[in-house]
Amino acid sequence: FFFQAEDGIRDAQESRGLGDVYKRQEYMGKSAHDKISRAIEDLIATLEKTKNLAKEHVESATKQVEILRTNLMQVSTGIKTLVKSINDTVEKINKVAGDTDLLPKVDLGRLLEVLD
Repeated sequence: FFFQAEDGIRDAQESRGLGDVYKRQEYMGKSAHDKISRAIEDLIATLEKTKNLAKEHVESATKQVEILRTNLMQVSTGIKTLVKSINDTVEKINKVAGDTDLLPKVDLGRLLEVLD
């Protein structure tokens, strides 16, 4: 068998058939599949790291909020104690002066409104 080519007649060459083409496509397909699989694995690992970092930040923020809440409670208790002490002193001064309305007592509710 001879085949006509553009530059003349060539010797017959056995066709490798479509099997070789499919094998090459399959090989290239596996290579692309492997690359995509690695990219997905890398993405999953990155997402996992991001999730862990976010979790750590939330835990840290939660601890800081608890510390602030504790400090606020201590300040609130301190203010209440101070107001009671002031009112006790005002009451004593008014009693000594003989005038119960000489000095007004501190209104804790009003004080807290002002502080807000």
